[in-house]
Amino acid sequence: MGMKPVWRAWLCAAAVAAGGCSTWRARPDVLRPDLGEREQVRIWKGGEVWRVHGVRVVGDSVLAVPYWKPPACDSCALRFPREAVDSVQVLVPDTRRSIVAAVITTVIVVPLLYWMGQLAGMKD
Repeated sequence: MGMKPVWRAWLCAAAVAAGGCSTWRARPDVLRPDLGEREQVRIWKGGEVWRVHGVRVVGDSVLAVPYWKPPACDSCALRFPREAVDSVQVLVPDTRRSIVAAVITTVIVVPLLYWMGQLAGMKD
């Protein structure tokens, strides 16, 4: 016997709500060799911001690729002099927002899906 349609929909909604919450955090040690290739970073320089990944430090330069391009794209790489970088932020999961999203999903979406299932004549 399979899972009931209402609960399948709720599990999908809860997974999206819990997994989609993240925030930007300043980390002074972010320009390090072990930074993940797909880890998204915001680089601030002279009042401008670039959202990038594939960040590498090469000598006194920071190489990074715009986040919408493949991280291994060397021809797409932006080069920033390390001393010109004002700030660096990394995209990290936000547990607090994820919990709030999961609670909202449980309190609002579950009853709504149940009610919609009853209207459509689905048995629970």
